[in-house]
Amino acid sequence: MDFKNYRTQFIDKIESMIPTVNAFNWEDENHYQMWLAQTYYIVRHTSHFICMAAALTPVEARAEHYHLVNHLKEEEHHDVFLVKDLASFGKKFSDFPQLPETELTWQNLYYWLSQRKSRSILGHSLCIEGLAGITGETLLKRLRNTYPAKALKFLELHFEADKDHYLQGLELIEGFDKESLEDIKKVQEQSAVLYLNMLSAISKYCDSKKVKSTGFEPLRKPA
Repeated sequence: MDFKNYRTQFIDKIESMIPTVNAFNWEDENHYQMWLAQTYYIVRHTSHFICMAAALTPVEARAEHYHLVNHLKEEEHHDVFLVKDLASFGKKFSDFPQLPETELTWQNLYYWLSQRKSRSILGHSLCIEGLAGITGETLLKRLRNTYPAKALKFLELHFEADKDHYLQGLELIEGFDKESLEDIKKVQEQSAVLYLNMLSAISKYCDSKKVKSTGFEPLRKPA
């Protein structure tokens, strides 16, 4: 398979996630706060992933190594923005449990890195940064109609940076061997499944909290 086919598959996977992301109840404060907390639990590992991957990159692969080094600088303190966004609601991340789907996301990446598959984490980057790059502008428009600017700092930073990140990532991997591209493809698929499952788990968690607080289950339409 040539790289053009891989590129098409990478982009198709990102686009397949969009309907679920758009259907997520971003305008509900509980959903958004829970999403901020789950994202924090993942993002606080990002610099560790990048450091490990950069260290595992062969000395001869200078472009790849310095791509990761530059990416590390760009990711600096992103988790702090999530903490501040939650603080704008009077909340902190420890107010929210870490969901199993969230834990599996970062644990999976450590597994791949433990196998000395340094390029594999680019699959996660393509998944998350590609999604942000494609959906960011539309989603931010929705959220700006709901929340004050002080609650959107992470997303504004993330979406602005990731417009170019995933395209740069595609350019970087164009010359990779088939085994590396297959690893990247597999990790992208895994991260996509875990991310969508995380959104679903957030919704279930928020709905269950709503039932407990009201004592009534939401009405369901007859089958």
